[in-house]
Amino acid sequence: MRIPLDRLIDGAVQALTEHVAPQVPDRCARGQRWSVIDILNNLRERIDWKTGPLEDETRSATAVLAVVTALLRDAGHGGLAARIPPLPSDGPPTERVAAARAALVTAIELLAAVPPDVAAPAHAAIGGHLAMNALRDLQTFKPSLLQEISKG
Repeated sequence: MRIPLDRLIDGAVQALTEHVAPQVPDRCARGQRWSVIDILNNLRERIDWKTGPLEDETRSATAVLAVVTALLRDAGHGGLAARIPPLPSDGPPTERVAAARAALVTAIELLAAVPPDVAAPAHAAIGGHLAMNALRDLQTFKPSLLQEISKG
């Protein structure tokens, strides 16, 4: 029988909290225990890729790349716009998001060759996309247990 990884980690955290904690009298060891619980809580969301955040990132990147392409074409830089690679519409989410990230890097590199008034709105669109990705990444973290760790 295969236990899902998130349930396995939850069980380890529960065991450390309910069964190990009362048996640990040493302050240093208690701090280490809280550190391990903190790491497990934050690792839980990162071990197995959740497809939702990857799909969100891919959709966002697709929209941003369409904006960048349109801005380049409208400004008379159709040749540069054509160099932004198309994104795959199917396949594993990890591969699709990797392709979207690579296409964004290409777009950023291409924007270096256009005047600032053309590049600025494209950079703003890309910046908004990256900011939302940072927020999505932060949402996967659990509240820290640093206060409990410092108590020992």
